Amino acid sequence: MRLKHVIVFLSLIVIVISSCNTTQTYYQVYSTKPVSPTEMNKNTVVFEDNNCIVKYNLWSNGGNPGFLIYNKSDIPMKILLENTHLIINGIVHDYYQNKTTKSQTSVISGSNDVRYNSNNNNILYSVENYGYVYSDGEQMTQLPILNIPPKTARYINQFTLVNANKLHCDLPTYPNNERSVKIVSYTQDNSPLKFYNYISYSIGMDTSVIETKFYVNEVANLPSKLMFNEIYTDQCGNSLMYPQLSFKNSQSHSFYIRYQRVN
Repeated sequence: MRLKHVIVFLSLIVIVISSCNTTQTYYQVYSTKPVSPTEMNKNTVVFEDNNCIVKYNLWSNGGNPGFLIYNKSDIPMKILLENTHLIINGIVHDYYQNKTTKSQTSVISGSNDVRYNSNNNNILYSVENYGYVYSDGEQMTQLPILNIPPKTARYINQFTLVNANKLHCDLPTYPNNERSVKIVSYTQDNSPLKFYNYISYSIGMDTSVIETKFYVNEVANLPSKLMFNEIYTDQCGNSLMYPQLSFKNSQSHSFYIRYQRVN
């Protein structure tokens, strides 16, 4: 009986200690500098050549290097996935992996991928999802060539850029307020993260490549309270029962990693 009492007592101690733990959320924010973009604003980074327009919005947890590619021409464009790659710090990641997996739902000729504005949840665009054919719950087969009809776009997305926050010796890992936040800056030569999509496509008999390059030029760690605004009305101006959180400074050329500290 005495041993049983000891076990019960120790269990109560563990519960009490666990209940006293608090979790604080932080964000490691990466700012990138696109190399020779055609246009850059809060919601989109744009690259362009004679045949196509390529648009990015990196803002997401881990960084989203997916892209929307628009066929400017008057004839069909083919994206050659076997020759299209994401390159991160010199390492090649293949978009075409010859995957065949079981599909969970019955969908005809793909599905829609809807992208939202990170500030107000307005739909930015809705396009056919990337590179798969669905067949009544049987097989989902990746396609090596993606067709884009004239004056239409396709969204291609498969990877994230980073999967965990990185230690930077010059940055406080757990800053408490704005005064304790520091920013580390980089040039293109010493940047810790350089990446680009090597996009191969054909129009008619001609094959071309467009490279869309970025490098990280700033990194900062921020507490959660510096990342958000509270929104008290919906898109129609109606008052909300509870405030919603919206990112303060989301930018199309930036992304973040969310991490936590348990006290």
